[in-house]
Amino acid sequence: MHLPVPRGDLSRELANALLCNPSGEHAAYLATVATGRLASASDVLDDGDLQLSLFMLYELHYRGFAGVDDRWEWNPGLISLRTQIEEVFEQALREAAGPVPRVEPSSSEVAQALFALAASDAGPSVSKFIQRKANAAQAREFLILK
Repeated sequence: MHLPVPRGDLSRELANALLCNPSGEHAAYLATVATGRLASASDVLDDGDLQLSLFMLYELHYRGFAGVDDRWEWNPGLISLRTQIEEVFEQALREAAGPVPRVEPSSSEVAQALFALAASDAGPSVSKFIQRKANAAQAREFLILK
C-alpha cells in the first residue's frame, strides 16, 4: 500500500516523516503539530486530517506502507502521537454516544439492553433512505461498506 494523499497539516507532516529515517526528532516534531491540530479541531469525528493520520498510524502495525521503514511501527514518538489522537477521538465518541447503560454481565441482560437501545433509536433509517432517496453512487457505496 502506498502512503495516502494527505488531507491537512498533520497527515502531510506524518507522511513526510514516514519517508525519512526513524528518529526522535521527526516524532517529537509531529507531536507538536498534533497538539496544535487537536486544539484547533472543531469536530474530531469529522476531521479528515486527524482521521487519516490515525489510520496511517494504525496501518504501520498491519501491512505498512511501500517505502516506509518498518522501524516506524514501534517508534515511541509515533505511539505517543497515536495515543494523543486516540484520547481526543475516544472522548468525542463517548460524548456523541451518550451514557453507557449499566447491565449485569450476562448474555440475557446484555441482549435485553441492546434491544432496548435499538428500539429507542429515533434516528433516520439507513435502509429507508437507500430505498427512497439514495442515488446510484450512494447505494453502491452502501453495498460496498456492507
